[in-house]
Formats: sequence, C-alpha cells, structure tokens
Amino acid sequence: MKVTHTYQKYNPKVAYGIIASDFTKVSYVSNKSCKSGELCLCGAGESAIIWKPRTSEKIHTFTRDTGCHPISCLKASDISSLDPRVAIGYSDGLINIFNMNTGDVEAHFRAGRSRVTSMDLKNDLLVCAADSEINVYDIVSGSGTRMKGHHGIITQMKILIERKILISSAQDSFIKFWDLKTQHCFATLTGHPGPVWDFALTRCDGLLVSGTNDQSLRVWQIKYVSESDSLASHIDKTTSTPNETLTPLSEPQSQIAIQFSGCVQRSGVRRVHCLVFDPTGTYLLCQSFDRNVEIFRLLDEEEKAKRLRKKTKKAKAKGLDLSSVILEAEDELRPILRINLSAKPASCDILAPRLINEHESQKHLIRIICSLKNNMLEELQLVVPLSPFKLQTLQPTPTYTKKCPNARLLNTVSIFGHRSPIIACNFTSDNLGVFTLSQTEAKLWSRRSTACLATLEWKNHSNSKHNNSDEPSSNNPLPNKASSMVLAPGDRHVVIGYETGQLILFDLTSKSVVQIIDKAHTGAVRSIAVTGDKKKIISGGSDKQVRFYDFSLKTFDNGKPHLFLVESCPSKTVSDQISCLAVSPNNRLVVVALMNFHVDVFFTDSFKRIHSLYGHSAPVTSLDISSDSRLIITGSTDKTVRLWELQFGNCQRRFTSHSEPITCVRFIPHTSLAVSSDKGGQIKQWDIKKFREITTLKGHNGSVTSLATTITNTALLTQKKTPKLEKTRKSHARNNQDEGSNDDDMDELWGGLILSTGQDFSIRIWEEADELLILEEEEQIAREQEEEEELVRSEAVIPGAMPSEASEINPLGRPTGNTRDAADMFMEAMDIYEEEIVKRKNGAKNLTPHPLMVARGTNCPEKFLLKSLMALRAPYSRLGGGGAGLEHALGALTSEHVRRLLPKLADWLSRGWEIELVGRSIRHLVTLHFGLAISCSELRDAIRQSSKARMEQLVRAKNLIGMNLAGLECLARKLEEDQQIDLFDELITTRDKRIKKHKAKQARLMPLLPD
Repeated sequence: MKVTHTYQKYNPKVAYGIIASDFTKVSYVSNKSCKSGELCLCGAGESAIIWKPRTSEKIHTFTRDTGCHPISCLKASDISSLDPRVAIGYSDGLINIFNMNTGDVEAHFRAGRSRVTSMDLKNDLLVCAADSEINVYDIVSGSGTRMKGHHGIITQMKILIERKILISSAQDSFIKFWDLKTQHCFATLTGHPGPVWDFALTRCDGLLVSGTNDQSLRVWQIKYVSESDSLASHIDKTTSTPNETLTPLSEPQSQIAIQFSGCVQRSGVRRVHCLVFDPTGTYLLCQSFDRNVEIFRLLDEEEKAKRLRKKTKKAKAKGLDLSSVILEAEDELRPILRINLSAKPASCDILAPRLINEHESQKHLIRIICSLKNNMLEELQLVVPLSPFKLQTLQPTPTYTKKCPNARLLNTVSIFGHRSPIIACNFTSDNLGVFTLSQTEAKLWSRRSTACLATLEWKNHSNSKHNNSDEPSSNNPLPNKASSMVLAPGDRHVVIGYETGQLILFDLTSKSVVQIIDKAHTGAVRSIAVTGDKKKIISGGSDKQVRFYDFSLKTFDNGKPHLFLVESCPSKTVSDQISCLAVSPNNRLVVVALMNFHVDVFFTDSFKRIHSLYGHSAPVTSLDISSDSRLIITGSTDKTVRLWELQFGNCQRRFTSHSEPITCVRFIPHTSLAVSSDKGGQIKQWDIKKFREITTLKGHNGSVTSLATTITNTALLTQKKTPKLEKTRKSHARNNQDEGSNDDDMDELWGGLILSTGQDFSIRIWEEADELLILEEEEQIAREQEEEEELVRSEAVIPGAMPSEASEINPLGRPTGNTRDAADMFMEAMDIYEEEIVKRKNGAKNLTPHPLMVARGTNCPEKFLLKSLMALRAPYSRLGGGGAGLEHALGALTSEHVRRLLPKLADWLSRGWEIELVGRSIRHLVTLHFGLAISCSELRDAIRQSSKARMEQLVRAKNLIGMNLAGLECLARKLEEDQQIDLFDELITTRDKRIKKHKAKQARLMPLLPD
C-alpha cells in the first residue's frame, strides 16, 4: 500500500521593506484623525499604506484577505470628502473598496481577468478599467455594467458626477466621452499621435489637458450644454487638414462641444506619465520619466485679459489685423517651474495653493508629494510668485538657500526600506534579527516587529572609526556599490564586499567602519563565507582569487579591543572568475562556483582540488552545502537545480520545474528540505530525500534576489547530537527494508523560517505552520481550479441572445463556478416550489415542509422561492461573479426554467414584493431570452403585466419617498423656528468651549485666592 507523506505548510508571516511601489500613484488623503494634507496614500506591494510624511509614521495599512497579488491601481475619494473611501485594484482583476476611517471592506468585486489599469471614485460611484473594458459600479446597490469601446489598455478615467459623464483615455490614442445614463459613448477625441498616457481636468471641468509620447501637451476647451439645446446653430462643422492636430466634434443634440486650443511645449523628453491639477485648478503638475517635475500655471480671467491686451498692443504696433489676435494655449497655460528631484519620480500629487505675504508681495505656497523609484517619499514646499511667469529650474534642499530660495525638501519617508534592490540577506545567530544588503546601504531589522534597528551607509567620504597603520589607505573614500556580505560571529560586526574589490568591516553597534582592506581583490568581491569553526572568512572575486582572513582582536589608542581581519595565508588562484562559494559546516571543504559552468571542490587546509562538478549549461548563480556536509545544491541561469553528493562528486538529481533563471538556493538547516528561487518571483520547496517538488511559494512581484533559512526549534539541534538517537535510526533502518518503513524515518522533515528578498524591495518571512500539506490533495485542488477556470471561460450560450464578446454593454464581473452553483440551487428551488404547489392543490393534509424550506425559515412556497431569488443578489460574498452576481446566475438558467419563472416574477411585481430585485431580474431575463419572450404568448402577457405594474410601483415609491422627504423638511423648519437656531450646525466652536472651560476653572479658584 502506498504511504501518503505529509509536510508542514509554509505560510507568509510578514512582508515589509516597501515604502511606495512605482506602479501605483501617490495621492494626498484625509481621515477623521488628521487634517487635510497631512496624510498621503500609496501602494506597497499587495498592501496600501497611509503615511504621515511629517513624522514618517505609518497610520494605517489596507491589506487583502485572500491572495498575494500586488496592487496595480488605487484611487481615494476627494480630500474634502466627509466619508472617505479608497478603492484598490489588484493585478488579478479584483477590486476592494475600504472605508478610510474604519479600515473595513465596504464592497468588493472582480473587474476582469487581468490587472486593473485605472480607476476613479466619486461619491457612491466607482469606475475601473480591466481587459480594455470600463466597469461602472454602484457601491450602494452593488450592481453595475461593463462598457466596451476602447481597443487598448485604458490609462485614465474621470467622472463628471454632476453631468453623469465619464471621460476615458487609452493606448489606442483616443479619448472617449460616455453618458452614464444611457451607458454609451457619445463623443470621441482623435488627433493624438500615439497612446494617451494621462489627462487632467480643471476644477470646473472646462479645460482638458492630455499627454502622449511627444513633448507637447494638448489643450481642449469643453463647453457643456443641456440636452435640449441644439449645437447645430452654434458650432459649424469644421474640416481638418493633414497638417492640423484638430478634431471636430459634436453632433446636433450632443451634451458637449469640444474645441482644440493648441499645444503647450514641455521641457521633458520622455513620455508623459502623470498629469495632475491642484484642487483649485490653478497649477498643473506634469511628471514624465525624466528626473524632474514641471509645473504649469493656468491664468485666470483677469490675467487672460491682461495678456490679450498686450498681444493686441503688439499687433497694433506692427500694423497687423486686430481681429486675428486671440489667446492661444501657450498664453493660457504657462510653464513656471522645473524641479530636479533626487531620483526618478514614479508619481506625484499636489495640494491646493495657499496665499502668503512675503517681502511685501503675495505669493502662493505649494506642497507636492513625490513617490520616487528608489522606494522613498519626498514632500516639497514651493514658494511661487504670482508674477512674472518665468520658467525657473529648482533643486530642493532641506532648507531655503540663496541658490534655491523658493524650494525646500519638507519631509521624507525613507527609513523603512532600501534605496536599491536588496542583493543579500541573512538571519542573525539568535534568529531575532534580519540583516539585508543593497548596493548603497545595509540594514538590520527586528524579525518580530519589522522595525529598522540600524542602517549602514557608505558615501564618498571617510568615516572610519580607527586609523589602522597596517592599512595605509583606510582613509580613502568608501566605495559606492556593495556586492556581498557576511555576518561575523556574535552579530556585532559585518564584513561587506564591494564591486571595487574592497572588504570593509563595520561595527553594527556604533554604525561605523572598523577596518578597510583596499586590495582584497582586484575585481569585484562576488562571495564571502564564514568557515565552519567560525574563526575565519573566505572571500572570492572576479579576479580568480580566493583569500583567507582570520578574526583577531586588536587594541587601539582608546585601550578597548576590537575585532579585526588578518590575512592568514596567501591567496589561492582558480581557473576562472568566481560567481559564488561556500564552506562545509565540518570545515573540511571549500566549494567554488566558476563562470566556466563548473563547480570545483577543494580541501580547506591545502586547497587541493578533489572534485570538479560539471553538468550545468550556464554559470552557477548560487550554491549551498547541507548541515551534514554530504550534499551540495546548485542553481544556475540554465533554469535547473542540481543536487550533488560531496563524497563522490556525482549528480543525484536534476530539477527542472523552474521556468526562469535561478537566483538563489538554500538548504533548510538540519532537515531534508531545500528551497530555490528564480527571476519569475517563485520560491520552490524540494524534498531532497524523495527528489520531488513539494510546493511553490508565491508573493514576490519580480525577481527573488536572495534567500536565507533557519530553524526555530532549538531542541532539534540537541537531538541531532545524541549518539543514542543515531544508533536507534540505524537499527530502525536495518529492521525495516520495505518502502513504507523507510519512508516513516522522516523525522528530519522539519522546518522553521524562510527569508526572501525581491527586486520589488520587499522583505518576506515565511513561517512553518501547523497545517499539513499533502501532495495528492494539492494536485487535486490544482486540477479543480483549472477545471473551474475552463468552466468560466466557456460561458453558457443562450439561443437567440447576443454573445457577450459582441455586445457593447454587459453585466459587471464574470461568471464563476459559484454563480453556476447558485443557478443550480435556484433551479432546484423552482422544482421544489412546483412540487409543494401540486401537493397543496391535491389537498394533502399534515404536509411536512421540505428541508430547504425549513432552512429558509418559511412554510410558504412563494416566499421560499422569493428568498431563493434574493440569495442570488450577491453571490460575490461567496467569491462569485462580482456585483452582478444576480445577472450571471440568471444567465445560467435553462430556457425551460426561464419560461416558468417570468410569469411568477410579473406576479410578484404586481404585489409589490422586492420591486428593485424583481424588476432587475425581469429586465435581464427578457434581454437574454428576447426571442423566447416574443414567441410565447404566456410570456408576452407576463411582460405586459410587468410593464403596467412597474409604472404603478414606481409612482407609489415616488410618492412615499416624496412624502417622507417633505415631512422631514417640515420638521426641520419647525425645530429651527422653535429654537431660533440652524439645525445640525455646531452650537459652540472649539475655541468657545476652551474659553468657557477656562472661565469656569477661574471661577472655582477665585474663593481660594487672597484678597
């Protein structure tokens, strides 16, 4: 009988290190605890974080309950909103809507199968884009629609909530205007030479600025008219020549009239990435992929008139025709500032300007928040004069200077992450700390609290703590790029190797340099390892040299001994450049991976080569040696992982499950488990005794750069050293020769913690859980998921209905396996309803209700069927088809069940039962089964009955709501007249309360005072 093997699951415990992701936009937000403009919201991997830049404090984190997909888009409600919300879209198409004050999830649905590319949130209406489709979602009703029209990725969307208009741009070079009432596109802007990457609207929505691949910003004037006004008499049909970037727009009876004003040149060379107007519509922030941000000023009416008078005066002096003098786009939108940042920006946002008086002149004080691509936030404060409008280039500094008197760096958030991707990591000896290394800095973190305990930085100046006479160049400038590191025994010092060949010993306690070895290698230091006896380190570089250094204590002028590195023996030369190396725990062997695809094994003492392991078809990027010094695991850029035996140098197994080049491999100490990572972001776990893959850990967005492993059960280490236990194992193995008995000897299958770092700046810790992992069950679950995805892709085909691919408007979300299950349950409920009706017509007595009717809490068959229909309203709560789960479930009903259901729905609508739900169901079923409805006389009568009942119920609901509203208004007026105050206004301000409290305190103390 085959024995089922179980393993312990590894679950993600914590993820940190990301301050702001570069693929989401940062924005100013507000909540009930902080004033407007004090907080900013940005994406950080699969979480969204609210930061307080002034104190570098993390106020709140919005996390997803299930899944580990990164955030692709987020949008917060207006900064002045009383009930702020934030909508977060993920790379798998899911959208969560959080309440910013409480952190609770108010709604969630699936917008598509691919990532969410753009969103906008106004009041209770959310629009989002995925799969080149626009999803309109009503948060209150939980319903919406999908609209098609664009043929590329949608880049930006804006809602004009008062006019019920949606504006969208996409990579198909079009900007479309949608009527949200009729759910159709009524206008399209053309004339862009390439993809429209972003656009911005002024406060009054009268000016639209769009950005593409070129250096021009296109300006459009928008005039809104009522539906009853005809534009035919006001707008002549314009014709465009090939040389004009002009789009004539608007048919008669259109809602808008759009006129192209012209182009405004910007100084950036690369394409536009972000366009943002401040809340007042005065300043436009333009951010491209250059290392600067541009600010434009939109002139008000007075400034426009002044500008027009100047142009008229110049034209009159030149003798030109005055009728041709008009204001162009460059006259209305003027570039005033160009800000050079410390790194390339990922996104920006701007607050409303504040008017200040400085040096007897009025100026605008502007605050800008920038998310940089080096994983940090910078908040800038700018002082902009109201005139003249001259372009200035500024370099912000922490304080105002003579060179830059109008810009300063107000706040930064940088301590919670690295400035460049992490290249190496390791646990401390007590497993309570995590040490990470990037090219520009190194950080020590607390594993439990994820707080940054220490940061080591190397800049182009000397900061060495001791002047060592043995190292005459110890006062030279420090190098810039680190390449490898190793923690010294005791975790108080770290040795870091650099691309320039230097080795530097740092003291973690004082964060200072203890020793600099300038000529450790003539090339880059590729790898550093501590020997098994913890007395020396071995370094290997691209100069084909292997060097040995002993740890030593040296006393300096202050009389205190300090750790020092002393070269113990001459360097050894290998046949090619070194990519990585490792030392066996028993301190007998040194394993060196070379760029010629070989892995050489040497004796530590004599450095005599005993094996040359070959088989990889590309350089080995990482290797590790097992705790018992018997096995080597190697990973290569040829996408394979190989397991070698040290005694004979033979390859035991070749693993080929990775689809991307391998970046790191590690054994889990004192176990028979190993892990490997690749550039695709996957971490695979292996059983090296059974030579099989166990599971895949997913979470990183991009390449996994380094791994580290440790165990948390210290009792395991003491058990391994017990001779009695080893003898018991040997006798147990001799007495049990069959496979099942041998497989029971798996006490080494024990894990602890896995530490991983990625190209996305994230640091993740995976912890062994109590939950068991059975491979057969995992394979079965994976097969079921594939079958469900195939079921979703093959939507039900309804005879006579238009396919969803051909329709321009579809229900929100997608059908899933759960919506199909909900439809099956409803069809079963219809069958039960008819059986119960037949029993009651036959006059049966002492009827026992069906168990499902008892579960619904009713004995009435009609109420049971209605409650079953109500259960279809939101199957997305069970991970169903999104906010339109009702439509997707009804779409899976058979034609026979639809024919039996429509008359019953018409009867319920006549009675006034669940008007909104029943009317929504009738509309969707008639739309899908229109051919069936018009061909069946019974269904035609049901439709007529529904049409008549709909009008009656709408009039009744309108009268009820109108009467209640009028009654509330009358009650409010009566209370205001009786109390002579404005209802719901604050009676006493905070200042008045404080003064009143102070006077009461003085009154209590007055009798105690003398005289």
